[in-house]
Amino acid sequence: GIGYALAQEFLKVGDNVIICSRTEERVNSAIASLKADSGKHHVWGTRCDVRIGDDVKNLVSFAKETLHYIDIWINNAGSNAYSYKPLMEASDDDLIEIVSTNALGLMICCREAINMMQRQPRGGHIFNIDGAGSDGRPTPRFAAYGATKRSVVHLTKSLQAELKMQDVKNVTVHNLS
Repeated sequence: GIGYALAQEFLKVGDNVIICSRTEERVNSAIASLKADSGKHHVWGTRCDVRIGDDVKNLVSFAKETLHYIDIWINNAGSNAYSYKPLMEASDDDLIEIVSTNALGLMICCREAINMMQRQPRGGHIFNIDGAGSDGRPTPRFAAYGATKRSVVHLTKSLQAELKMQDVKNVTVHNLS
C-alpha cells in the first residue's frame, strides 16, 4: 500500500525507516521485502494497533530507542473494513473498525507524535494521509470511510492552530492527499 511505497522511497535516499502494522507477521514480512528490494538494512518495525494508546506509546518508545529521534512521522493507517457497500448495510463492527482506525487512531498518533517531537530540540514534521472523501466529495458505498477521511483535514488544521496558539515552533503538522 501507500505506507510500503513511502518506506521504499525513504530507503532509496538513505533514510532510516520504522514501520508498523497490527500484526507481527505483517511487520516482519514487510521488513524482509523492503530489505530485499532496497538492499539496505535501515528499516525496523514493530507491531502497533493505532487504535490503542499504549501501542502507539510503545511505537514511540521503540522509535526513540532505535533511532534516538524522529524527524518525520507519517500517519497512514486506514481502514474501510474491507467492504464497499451502502452505509445501511454496514454492521456495527464495520463502522467501529473504520472510525476507530481512521479517526481515533489518527488522533492518538498525532497526540503521541506531538508530545515526543516537542521534547526533541530539532522538533519534527507530522504528515496525515487523507483519502477519498477528504475533499468533501461524496463517497457512495464507503460513506463511513469518506466521512473519516474528511475529518483528517479538519484535525490537521485544528492541530496547526493549536500548536500556533501554544507557541510550539518546532513541530509542524501537514496534510497529504
